[in-house]
Amino acid sequence: MLNGLEIFIQAMNGSGPFFSGESIDAVDIALMPFAYRISLLFEHYRDFSLPVEGELWQRYQRWYPANLSSIEFIETTFVHKDFKERLIEFYLPYSLGEVNKMLLQFNNANECCDHKIV
Repeated sequence: MLNGLEIFIQAMNGSGPFFSGESIDAVDIALMPFAYRISLLFEHYRDFSLPVEGELWQRYQRWYPANLSSIEFIETTFVHKDFKERLIEFYLPYSLGEVNKMLLQFNNANECCDHKIV
């Protein structure tokens, strides 16, 4: 994950807080929901935070808050006042590895079918 984020950061334009510079664009809009989940869920479930040291990660630390506070992100993400809590609750089974177990159980229960989910 960190290697992928480093590649993303290296591709950023250095002149502004957004991916391509001073204005938000499709790259920011497409990737910000994933960045938000990385930050929120890894910190909550794994006590893990992204690095902040070094020029590369400082660039990310400029990008993330600029997008987090953008009207584009706010208006499409925080529909419910308890969005953050609902997101954490939704990902609880994933954090415990229970989803894979559920899919395996489903597949085993439906062996008569020609297709499987996983």
